[in-house]
Amino acid sequence: MQSRRQFIATTSAGASLVATGMAVGIPEAEAGGKRHGEIVRVTSDKLIGKRGRPVQETANQMLDLAMTTYIGKKKAADCWTTLFNKDDKVVVKINCLGKPKMSTNPEVVNAIIAGLKSAGVPEGNIVVYDHFGGHMRQSRYRIKKKKGAVRYFGRDKKKGFEK
Repeated sequence: MQSRRQFIATTSAGASLVATGMAVGIPEAEAGGKRHGEIVRVTSDKLIGKRGRPVQETANQMLDLAMTTYIGKKKAADCWTTLFNKDDKVVVKINCLGKPKMSTNPEVVNAIIAGLKSAGVPEGNIVVYDHFGGHMRQSRYRIKKKKGAVRYFGRDKKKGFEK
């Protein structure tokens, strides 16, 4: 079992690092999550695609498995609804300092956004944020500020944080 600090250090290096020590076949989960501070580790030999990037469908499956293992419900959508609802405003804080290969992978963020939406969180209530928009762009994120949609942006220079 890893501590939260170890988990954050590992995941901030990107989902591509999960590719080491993978199980054969469908994603597998290592138990945990029944007490505060515990984590679940999910591995898959199908995570990294031909271009050396995570495969979106596999990232989705891995996050679903992590959620069902951690929360203890059969359906991932039911897990998300135990944590979030339609009235929530959610900021997904990513880390793009290790641009481009050691940053939070967009595929992981896309899987998180899908989970939030399955809990009824409207796209307009979801923000993906990092300190520098330039680092986000170098890490395969596109800056998007359209109201009513998932917004992606950083707090560049003197512009400040968007309300």
